[in-house]
Amino acid sequence: MLKTEKHGTVMVATLDRPAALNSLNLELATRLLTELRRCEADDSVSAIVLRGSGPKAFCAGGDVKTVCAELAKGNERYALDFFTTEYRLDHAIHASQKPILALGHGYVMGGGIGLTGFRLNAADALWGQLADAFVPDEALDELVALVVASGEARTKEHLKALVEGFSARFAAKLPPARLEPRLSRINDALSGTDPRAAFARLAKLAGEPGTPCADEPLAEAARNFAAGSPTSAFVTWEQLKRGLCLSLEACFRMELALAVQFGRRHDFREGVRAVLVDKDKRPSWRPATLDAVKSEDVAAHFASPWGAAPHPLADL
Repeated sequence: MLKTEKHGTVMVATLDRPAALNSLNLELATRLLTELRRCEADDSVSAIVLRGSGPKAFCAGGDVKTVCAELAKGNERYALDFFTTEYRLDHAIHASQKPILALGHGYVMGGGIGLTGFRLNAADALWGQLADAFVPDEALDELVALVVASGEARTKEHLKALVEGFSARFAAKLPPARLEPRLSRINDALSGTDPRAAFARLAKLAGEPGTPCADEPLAEAARNFAAGSPTSAFVTWEQLKRGLCLSLEACFRMELALAVQFGRRHDFREGVRAVLVDKDKRPSWRPATLDAVKSEDVAAHFASPWGAAPHPLADL
């Protein structure tokens, strides 16, 4: 589930669930968090490399199929423990004093890298500062060998310079950017403070049914949005608004509360069922339309599931 190998002063940790696209379940998240903490305290470790096993994915985010299966059994504790551990892991990666090199290949989703409504490629990740360098899959082993052999990967700045220097020769292989050329249209659609108006503009990007669309990637994103949970659309809008002025730690605390609240409601389980379990792509949302979503239902997602008790991430 987690393979670790020490090469000189570099610890290589490999997520090893290739059949599940290396998605994080509670056991894997716990093991990786434990390993990062151990490396942090070990003076013989100068840097950490994170990899994913198999050719398809670095990590496909959290294993929500298992979360939903446990919720269906009434085991809400599993969901709380999983999401708490995942956010602690994300924070440990962010706060690590040891430089960490994550080699993202194939599917790279969730778990601190993020989920988007628009599929991003390597050029988009660089432009959006979700990645520091582009290295083709076939050169990743060579990069790891360079990091192991180098005595300079002892600070984040040294490691970043080393990787960027190595990656320079691959610049011509970068795919054309998808996001930056469309950013103005995206911003125009989602501008303002009224989510209903923004959602209506977003829907227009899908074009008319049965007619060719001038921008198919944007149209696909708009169609995906229209097919998603109406409640989730409003919760996400509110989440982004609230998160603007929050620290990273406060965002993690907000998102843990959201994860627990979503787990108690229909749409999270129904979405996982329709996309990952039965795969019929025919979710039945409650409520079924954007017009039927009530502001009090959106606000309820942000209420503390723990009442006056301490937040599980209060110590971050």
